[in-house]
Amino acid sequence: MKNIIALLLILGSVGVFSAQSDPNYRRNQFSSLLLNPAQAGANGYDEVSVIASKSMVGFTGAPSTYSALANFKLMDNLGLGISGFNDKLGPINTTRLSVDLA
Repeated sequence: MKNIIALLLILGSVGVFSAQSDPNYRRNQFSSLLLNPAQAGANGYDEVSVIASKSMVGFTGAPSTYSALANFKLMDNLGLGISGFNDKLGPINTTRLSVDLA
């Protein structure tokens, strides 16, 4: 009986799993500018970060993500945020550049 229940659980969960990854999710944990562009210059310090991720190295069309972020406090009530990323997944290539002034 336990084997039948385990088999039904496995067969029922086949459509739930996904092998692809979301590049924005990986970047969100390091960049507050993606969630709220008004965060530009909100910190009391300047920050620059670069993130690179590459999967399945050696395979044609392997997914890769490259990201760079800069967040500067220009004056007391003025901040500048610059972020850009490049994501490649098989034949799809996405590039984005964002400049935020708050």
